[in-house]
Amino acid sequence: MQVVERQGHEVENSQPRHAPGGTGDSSARCADAGTRSEVRFVLVHLHLFKNAGSTIDGLLRHNFGPGLREMHAAGADGVLPASAIHAELAAQPLLKALSSHHFRYPLHDLPGCRLVDICCLRHPIERICSMYRYYGSIREDSAAARAARDCDFAGFLEYMIDQEPFNVLNSQTAFLSTSGDYYFPPHDGHLELARRQLGRIRLLATVERFARSLQVGAHFLHPLYPAFDWKYQARNVTAPGADPELVERRCDELAARFGSIARFLIDSNQLDVALWRSANEEIERRAGFMRSRIREVRSALAL
Repeated sequence: MQVVERQGHEVENSQPRHAPGGTGDSSARCADAGTRSEVRFVLVHLHLFKNAGSTIDGLLRHNFGPGLREMHAAGADGVLPASAIHAELAAQPLLKALSSHHFRYPLHDLPGCRLVDICCLRHPIERICSMYRYYGSIREDSAAARAARDCDFAGFLEYMIDQEPFNVLNSQTAFLSTSGDYYFPPHDGHLELARRQLGRIRLLATVERFARSLQVGAHFLHPLYPAFDWKYQARNVTAPGADPELVERRCDELAARFGSIARFLIDSNQLDVALWRSANEEIERRAGFMRSRIREVRSALAL
């Protein structure tokens, strides 16, 4: 078992060194309907704001260089559906990875091309705290940035809840359940839809379990990307990640410090909290199979 590290961030490379398939680039040999055929694999990063997206993009750029394409819609609220991804891949046959704030589920594979989606979630209150620190540190002339610079945290929350609820009230549940459409706050039915989508994400991560998430991704994606370097460098970080238990404790501290507006925000984000917990549980479920597979390989080698 090999551990690799860059500036303190460790990812355990526990995958078999000689797993079948893979050439180290965005195409690999795979079994398709009983035959061996050349299939193109493209990593697609659905970049959620303040969810370690810059770190993921840095990892993709480190591995693929110009083979990574960052796509942008016409405006900040624009959307790039699966059809935009398909058009870009058809026009750029050498691309190995795509990333955008504007990608939305559902994604669809193409004939001869598989999209390996990457999506990272975060505890909603930690995410909103990170937004406040980020907006307060930049010179951007947006309403959210002005609110962060001119107000304390409680004032910023009041602005966001009143003017941008789609960014602070169960927004990750909406992202996974409604393709990001937000006409009203999600309900329990949306949470169930979001959980179904979460279970299909091919490289699932959470900020609070980021290194662990990459360990699992490194293991199960190794057949497609055997030469992929999973060392990463945290980028655009306004606060360090924390264990889930510490995150939950900080919520109580925020409520005690900032009063009813903070408590309202916490109570109003319980769908996102439940989704985040489900994501951590799914990562650990996959990790359990990873450990089981390693034990099976070792047992076989000992025979």
